[in-house]
Amino acid sequence: MFAPPFDFIAKCFLPIINRMGPKVEARLVRHGFYPRSGGRIEVDVTPAPLRAIDCLERGALIGVSGQCVWPIGTL
Repeated sequence: MFAPPFDFIAKCFLPIINRMGPKVEARLVRHGFYPRSGGRIEVDVTPAPLRAIDCLERGALIGVSGQCVWPIGTL
């Protein structure tokens, strides 16, 4: 119920992890919806030592977008 959506992981979390050393790529294979679940992602990790990064300033706004995904058969 409280798991972050895939888009957050792919667009926010993994870019920070990649800046810290390891190379992590994730692909959405199938959406999953609470409470039924059924989602599937595939992740490739190239390990590397973690290094500290400074996230002290906000970068420039690159863009704004939205997306709505609705489970099939629920309307």
